[in-house]
Amino acid sequence: MPLPPYLICANLFICERALVEKDEVVSAIRMVSVFITPSPPPPELSTIVVSDAVPANAQIISAFVMADIKAMPGYLGWHKFELKLLNTLNEVTDLMSPLEQSFSSKFEGAPNSVGFIAMLRLVSCLK
Repeated sequence: MPLPPYLICANLFICERALVEKDEVVSAIRMVSVFITPSPPPPELSTIVVSDAVPANAQIISAFVMADIKAMPGYLGWHKFELKLLNTLNEVTDLMSPLEQSFSSKFEGAPNSVGFIAMLRLVSCLK
């Protein structure tokens, strides 16, 4: 499917960690497509509160979704972003509330951009 004429590129990926530096430069650490569930979960996940709905044998996988979309210089349109999960049963789940953002640039004449970083904590139940 071709991009709309005002877009230059759209990048969406999953990574294990994301850093946002003081100068607002974003770094993706360990871009991956497969996550191995640890057993038992690592200590950094011990602060997660597990509700009654989550089985005791569940493993929690942390990941980040990052989006960066670039538009032609001068394009300032507003767009709504949604993040959804499609599971193996073909069920769709909303992962975040719709987010509305406009394209912008800090540098005159440079491509305008919009993006987001969302942290995911997915539950994997081992049988």
